[in-house]
Amino acid sequence: MTLAPQRGHAVLVDLLHEHGLLDADWRRIWLGVPRAAFVPETAWRQTPAGCVPVTGDGRLALLHSDEPVVTRLDDGAPGCPGRLRRRDHTSHGRDRPMAR
Repeated sequence: MTLAPQRGHAVLVDLLHEHGLLDADWRRIWLGVPRAAFVPETAWRQTPAGCVPVTGDGRLALLHSDEPVVTRLDDGAPGCPGRLRRRDHTSHGRDRPMAR
C-alpha cells in the first residue's frame, strides 16, 4: 500500500501503529523523528526491473509510504549506475554485475 505524498510522515506512523507494528512509546518516537533526516537526497525505489532513483517530491512520497527505501547501491562508489550486484565466489570475491 502506498500513501499519497500530501498525507506524509504522521499518516505512515499512524498506519504502522494501527497495524500493531509500533506500540505507543515507539509511535511517539517515530512522530518526533522524521525519516527524511536519515535518507540521502537520492533514494531508490525497488521495482521488479531493478532500482529506480527518486529525488525531490518523489523521494518524500516514497519515504512516507510503506514501501522499502533503498539508500545505497554499488557500495557507494561514485559514478556507478546503481545496478544491483552480486558476489561472484569464483573470482575470489570481486564484484560482478548481475545478469539481466
